[in-house]
Amino acid sequence: MAEKITDLLVRGMKSPAAGNRIVYDSEVRGFGVRITAAGARAFVLNYRVDGAERRLTIGAYPDWSVAAAREQAKALKREVDRGSDPLARRKEDRAAPTVGDLWRRYEAEHLPRKAPRAQADDRAMFRALILPALGRTKVRDVTADDVDALHRDIGRTRPHQAAAGAPGAALGARHRNAQVDGAAGAVGSPVSQPQGRREVRPRAPLGGHL
Repeated sequence: MAEKITDLLVRGMKSPAAGNRIVYDSEVRGFGVRITAAGARAFVLNYRVDGAERRLTIGAYPDWSVAAAREQAKALKREVDRGSDPLARRKEDRAAPTVGDLWRRYEAEHLPRKAPRAQADDRAMFRALILPALGRTKVRDVTADDVDALHRDIGRTRPHQAAAGAPGAALGARHRNAQVDGAAGAVGSPVSQPQGRREVRPRAPLGGHL
């Protein structure tokens, strides 16, 4: 039976002997709080897409308060009403490659084709400048400003690579559909830029530059 979820209720929940149990909210349909046998508490939202039930974890308690989690559940339900699938979008976001992922692919597939000196230059530039700044950034989220900042940093230490367009080539793909060209190792963005942002065009093969 559903009941209004409060901080008092969440704090007082008893852990099940095994697995987990969920108490659902009486105010927002599908919103609930789950507790595991280990005592971990988290807020969830159940919803349906094309007749199939989905369950999305909003966040852990007490990192999320009851009030904040309930408001997030309402916002997610509005997305569902508009035809979106928040759980599918979250999985897609997690699967999207980061700059670090693209570098590892380049390092394995394309870097060995270059001369030893060029390989050393590429690794040094990535490890010293690019990966610390953008390694965890999704490729699709890289902006023109990010690339310009890298050009300035690289220009101070490796002017010959900056002049060749080093960071722009691999960081040019900043959209959801960014892709690596398997033959040339270039990064390209086959879709148009979001309005208000300057498009970043690859200026050289991925070879020294993400």
